[in-house]
Amino acid sequence: MAAFPVSTPCHGCINGMGCSNNGFCASNPDMFYASYCGLPHQSSMAFPPSCPTAPLSYDYASWYPILCQHYGGLGFLPQLPVGPFPYESFYCGPYLQHQYQGQWKGKNRKSKNKRHQNVECAQLLMEKSCSPLESAITLIKANPDATLFSIDGLIVEVATADDGALHFIQGRIQVGSEQERRLVLTAALMSFGMLWRDYRGSRMLQELLTSDSPEIKKELIVAFHKEGPLNLSLHKHGCRVIQTAITSIDDRDLTELISKFRGHVLALIHDPNGNHVVQRIIEAVSDHAKSAKAKEDDQLASDLTDQLQFMIDDVIEHVESLSIHSYGCRVVQRALEFCAEEQKNAVLSAILSCREKLMKDKYGNYVLQQTIVTGEESTRDVILSSITKRSGEESLLSLSKHKYASNVVEKLIQYGSSRQRETIVNELLNTREKSNVCIAIDMAKDNIANYVIKTAIECARADQKKQIMEELSRNLIELAKYPQATYIFNKEFTSVK
Repeated sequence: MAAFPVSTPCHGCINGMGCSNNGFCASNPDMFYASYCGLPHQSSMAFPPSCPTAPLSYDYASWYPILCQHYGGLGFLPQLPVGPFPYESFYCGPYLQHQYQGQWKGKNRKSKNKRHQNVECAQLLMEKSCSPLESAITLIKANPDATLFSIDGLIVEVATADDGALHFIQGRIQVGSEQERRLVLTAALMSFGMLWRDYRGSRMLQELLTSDSPEIKKELIVAFHKEGPLNLSLHKHGCRVIQTAITSIDDRDLTELISKFRGHVLALIHDPNGNHVVQRIIEAVSDHAKSAKAKEDDQLASDLTDQLQFMIDDVIEHVESLSIHSYGCRVVQRALEFCAEEQKNAVLSAILSCREKLMKDKYGNYVLQQTIVTGEESTRDVILSSITKRSGEESLLSLSKHKYASNVVEKLIQYGSSRQRETIVNELLNTREKSNVCIAIDMAKDNIANYVIKTAIECARADQKKQIMEELSRNLIELAKYPQATYIFNKEFTSVK
């Protein structure tokens, strides 16, 4: 709290009668006198409200309860002058009615006597003594024109107090002056270790990182390195700060930040928070490299790709175990989706070597689906061979009935070439020797495999679609016993005819 200069008490205070001029000294109207700590006859504090640059101009909120305690007891409240902030809002009836709903119910809410309302407000404020933090939050919520200078010294406390106060600070970082942003940065650096661990504090740091000031980003990056990027990445709030930094800082700082994760890639991938950091690194570095290449800066593109290589090497070496891991499978998919062609092909090759295990796995099937989407036709041919290699019908039927492998079959139908789709449709129409019916009939009866049939009908050529529907219609009486098969007819049969 700012130190207020002690001045001579006004005549009314000396005589114990209260200020006869509503707090203003008759001889100096620019000076506003208030009792200090309930001792009006021993000392008083001078408020210069006309000076907007005075250090105490943002401390009225903290001192106002003291004013109310003294003047409220005398039967009236001081009428604070109009300054840089609307101080009268602190003691108006509607505000306190909202702030202290429970206590206000017994008060005379309909009274039109402003003095009577003010006395009641003073009594409430005496019952509810405000801390500096509460006063600061009251200030920014009551005054739409408040700035960060209004809460200097309490910025960190205000930011972590509640969401409304945080939104105020975030808004000032976006639209305020550079001096305001420096004010927040100074406070943030002093409490950096606490802020990145806090839900609201981490959001304030993220807002600073997205500002337009390279200097602010540089100073925050230095703080990251002091705390340890790995520590932040493994924390539920810190990982979000690191992710924002990855997408906000320049290439040089990004390269330096990534290097801190060398030797810790697997630990990050297996962590519920760290895996998001690895995903974001793969996306950001790959995008930067592609952007550099588009600008014909091949050297920068190559350097960025090389900086990512140690992560891709770890992914390739442990691709099978990562692909069947709940977090690892996400990282492998991001590598397929964003990496440079050479790196992506290396990951694809490693995945195909364990494709049959991944196909039936809870998480591995997603990796294989991404392989189908991002791979070349030759890659999809390898997966197709796994579906049709064992006498065709048995393999395709069993995989289509499998909870996870059926997703891979569907994806291959959707993204495969016309030739590959035709191969699958032909397998569906092959007649089984034991039952003398085609595979499509058995699949239509199954709760899972019927989705493969629907996808095949949707993606097949018109002549292939007609073949499938004709085969199903021949077995209409049998299929009518199965609701899932009936749905296929309701959706498709009429349109085919």
